Amino acid sequence: MEVSERCDIYSFGVVTMEVIMGRHPASSHGVLLEDVLDQRLAHPTKRVAKKVVLVGKIALACLHTSPQSHPTMQ
Repeated sequence: MEVSERCDIYSFGVVTMEVIMGRHPASSHGVLLEDVLDQRLAHPTKRVAKKVVLVGKIALACLHTSPQSHPTMQ
């Protein structure tokens, strides 16, 4: 594996999912975001929920198996 900006993007996705989930995202494929949210926290309001979904989508894009498919840091 070549160390590049794409590795940083993957790591960002892992850390972001850890924050959302409250634990390491071992395997969350095919699972609803609502089911992986940290259950120790209160459910977000509708306004905040939209932002959580956006952050979750960005994090999952960062975790794509193909580094070429990762979003850029911009």
